[in-house]
Amino acid sequence: MIIQTKFNNGDKVHVITRTGAGTRIVSGPLTIGQISATVTSTPGIPGLIFENYLPQASYCEEYMCIETGVGSGQLYQLVDIFPDVISAGEELKKREEDK
Repeated sequence: MIIQTKFNNGDKVHVITRTGAGTRIVSGPLTIGQISATVTSTPGIPGLIFENYLPQASYCEEYMCIETGVGSGQLYQLVDIFPDVISAGEELKKREEDK
C-alpha cells in the first residue's frame, strides 16, 4: 500500500482556524512539520451486533505546522488546509454563508 498525502513536510499552507472567541479566520502561511495519515479497513466480524465489529473503512490526514507547534501544538484536519490564501478565503466565505 502506498499512501500519498495532499501536502508534504515543508509545504507552505493556509488554514481555516478559530480564534479564542470562536470566530473563523484564515491563518498563514504556515509550514507543514508533521503529517499523520490513518487508514482503517476491516471486513468486520459477521453475525455480531456491536458497531465496533461491523465493516469499517476510513482515511484521515492530520497535520501539524512548525509555527503552531509540532508534537504538542495545533492539529489541523485536511478539510481546513489550503495551498494558498485565495482558496482558503473562498472556502471560509462559503462556510460562513452555509451557517
